[in-house]
Amino acid sequence: MSHSEFVQILPEGSDLVRDMADLGTRLDLDRVCVHADHWAAAVTRGDAEQERQALLMGCLLAGTRASHGLPAYPQAIDARATFIDPPFPVLARQGPWSFVACASPHLEHPAGTVGLGDSFTGGCLLMLGLPAKQTLSTGMPHGDTVQAG
Repeated sequence: MSHSEFVQILPEGSDLVRDMADLGTRLDLDRVCVHADHWAAAVTRGDAEQERQALLMGCLLAGTRASHGLPAYPQAIDARATFIDPPFPVLARQGPWSFVACASPHLEHPAGTVGLGDSFTGGCLLMLGLPAKQTLSTGMPHGDTVQAG
């Protein structure tokens, strides 16, 4: 969900990691994912690396859609995109939960904003549904890799 949706469900506290884990525990979920303009984060009871890769793919697809104004095959990250470190740890533990986060490509003047959350969610689901043995480079900063078919 978007960060604005998250704070409506659970008014923003001082600790996003704890708040996301608390929501997941209360709703008996295995994963809670929150995205914002400059970052994406998830808590999971599962594989933290798989979650990180899902966040990266979600950010890549949303950033590509923002750049083109519609869904498009990602060729590269728009050169105008900026990256800002998330305002919390990119890896943490909260009881049985693993927390992962990443910066997302942000465009000051996107070609379009309708559907960015859908593209982000679709990218995450693509990665979470694939066998763990397949990987490919995303072109994301720092040589990160993601699973792909």
